[in-house]
Amino acid sequence: MATVTVSEMEHGIWRTQEVHRQQRRQRFLEELLAAVPALPLTIAVARHLGRVDAECRKVGVVIPFQDLVIGVTALEFYWLGQYEDTGHCQVTSIALGLALAGPQLAQQ
Repeated sequence: MATVTVSEMEHGIWRTQEVHRQQRRQRFLEELLAAVPALPLTIAVARHLGRVDAECRKVGVVIPFQDLVIGVTALEFYWLGQYEDTGHCQVTSIALGLALAGPQLAQQ
């Protein structure tokens, strides 16, 4: 899981007005973090992110920054072999697919 995902989930915890919802969301996040590694935004990820974003924008495809971070993090850590794929990256592959297929789709 990309660290930006943790940030988005934490944001959701603190936005809620209801204490019981906030506590339930906090418990969920803690359990998730105990089960799924939070992958850092490394220099390699940042550089790859910059390249993918530039290539997409050249052909008129703008992908939200958070989605690009999630997708490129999955690419760097799972598909380039830094971590063994244990199935945790299935959700992040959606954003990755958009990031990588966007330029080809825009040119058709």
